[in-house]
Amino acid sequence: MSYKKPILTEILIKLVFEKGSLRESEIFDIVPKAKESGLTLVEISQGMEIGQPIKNDEPKDGFKEGFIVPKIRCWNPEKTLLLQLMTDTIIANQVGDYLGWDQLKKFFHANLNFANDVINSTNYKSMLLQTIDNFSVNREGFSLGQYLNCGGDKVPAWYQNSNESADITLGKGFLEEDMKNRQIKIGIRKQKDSFSVRIDSIFHNKLNTNRDLNEVLEELHAESNESFESMITDKVRNEIMKGIV
Repeated sequence: MSYKKPILTEILIKLVFEKGSLRESEIFDIVPKAKESGLTLVEISQGMEIGQPIKNDEPKDGFKEGFIVPKIRCWNPEKTLLLQLMTDTIIANQVGDYLGWDQLKKFFHANLNFANDVINSTNYKSMLLQTIDNFSVNREGFSLGQYLNCGGDKVPAWYQNSNESADITLGKGFLEEDMKNRQIKIGIRKQKDSFSVRIDSIFHNKLNTNRDLNEVLEELHAESNESFESMITDKVRNEIMKGIV
């Protein structure tokens, strides 16, 4: 559904290539193409690639060792669109007032084409869609159940009358074993005169060569919308987001 005042403040699509597909040198070859498309603000830093959980037959030290990777961020001048480039990874972000799903898809595919132009392999490993929704309401008379569907299929009924700061973390599936991973993190914070609510949702699917990327992306988007709608109440729909367009 589309709302008059969406509370979505950030959405990103992350595509991970098979190891060795997009190397450090090729990442830098993408930057001129990104700049020509309007992503003229370029930042270069280093990020930590976290090690993966160990398997049963590996040393029981919790995680494989992580390593440092270059990270390039290419922004448009308004800082509403962001391309992030790392080894074997591209991320397309839309930040701030939501521009719409079609706009984000167009941005993602344009940057994917830049990546495909400089690499020999188009073997994809996984695709992730992440959404971050935020809203604030008056502190007086607040209870979480007015805004989130406590007792539904995601938020426990235990939080129905909660009027205090809280964290709710939900997870399901291991990517390598179950071919998908789902994460929902809800943060409720009591401020001086208000309560802020943040919903951070991740939908991550492992890919195989037989799946069309756009088809997987649309499935993730549909599941994301369904999940969001199942968590919010009509008070959020009608009073905070001002109803359907």
